Amino acid sequence: MTVTQRKFARYVYDLVDRHDGVVPDRSLEFAPSERQLAKVNNTFYGHQDVLGGGYRYDIPDYGPGLGFEEYEKFPGTREEWVTPLPGASFWYENHSVLSADESGTAQEMRSGDLDYTAGRTYPAEWFAPVTRPRLGTGYWGPFRSVYNDIQFNFTPWTDSGAGHSGAMPDDEYDTTTTAFYQGDKLIKKVAGRAGFAWDVSAEKLPYRFVLDSARDTDKWRTSTRTHTEWNFVSGAMDENGPFQADIPMLQLDYRVSTDLAGDVKAGQWTEVGLSSGTQEWLEGAVKATGASLSVSYDDGESWEAVQLRKDAAGSWTARFKTPKKAGSFVSLKAHAEAADGLGIDQEIVRAFGLK
Repeated sequence: MTVTQRKFARYVYDLVDRHDGVVPDRSLEFAPSERQLAKVNNTFYGHQDVLGGGYRYDIPDYGPGLGFEEYEKFPGTREEWVTPLPGASFWYENHSVLSADESGTAQEMRSGDLDYTAGRTYPAEWFAPVTRPRLGTGYWGPFRSVYNDIQFNFTPWTDSGAGHSGAMPDDEYDTTTTAFYQGDKLIKKVAGRAGFAWDVSAEKLPYRFVLDSARDTDKWRTSTRTHTEWNFVSGAMDENGPFQADIPMLQLDYRVSTDLAGDVKAGQWTEVGLSSGTQEWLEGAVKATGASLSVSYDDGESWEAVQLRKDAAGSWTARFKTPKKAGSFVSLKAHAEAADGLGIDQEIVRAFGLK
């Protein structure tokens, strides 16, 4: 038998044939039909060819999943076929851009829990604009415990893919700082995206996280610098309740149609969708009640407010005409707010490009 291996898969089949509690007394041949599988159209964005890795793990309801990343090349598209999993089992997917010498991970993007239905087609996008700080279930997030401590962990480099969360582990301590305030009083400031604060007041008080991140413009074309502030109110937890609980905070999601390099046509009308709500996986998640958006064409030196049209609860669309200068960029500055002291402000320098 002769086998030819390709370093970069042109298509993927992720098939699972479970036999729980029994040793099959028949052939283990598994040949599902197309209608028994879900189809995933995976799209990977990037402005230049880079080496990466990725994998889709089946996580069974009885324990952990096993697997390892396979080589991938970005940008590009790939057709994939997946077996829907039974019960509480789910799929989990991650993709990474490797460092230049392939010794580390320049950027990692993780999915949430993925569930597929046979016969359906699912579009999926990785590393697509707008990349910015955004929480997801792929990493643990900020929480408070009954001991009046607050621990935090942010994902500064999350793409626009639904349910994703992303980080750049190779150099995050050199490129990211996180500050934690009670009102205007600085409680803690750390290098990187994670930290803690002990002995936080039991009184219900306003707090603010401030995250600043930057990345090398020689390697990364978009989202080269971000500044994000989350406002929330927190007080002591019920000692008879859970030991710890995630802190609800508003997130910002953006929707813009670009090519694989992250560009839209210069001098044309462009639509940017903006939506905001607290973490969607938390009980009692709320939508933002107000928002604003400004754009910049000089890397944040000056800003111009754009009008938002409300689409639904917590969702708006802006439409504006971009400059005619190809090779330049659009930066975004957004604000959203909700009741009970919830708010978020976010600046993204070079959110997407113009061609």
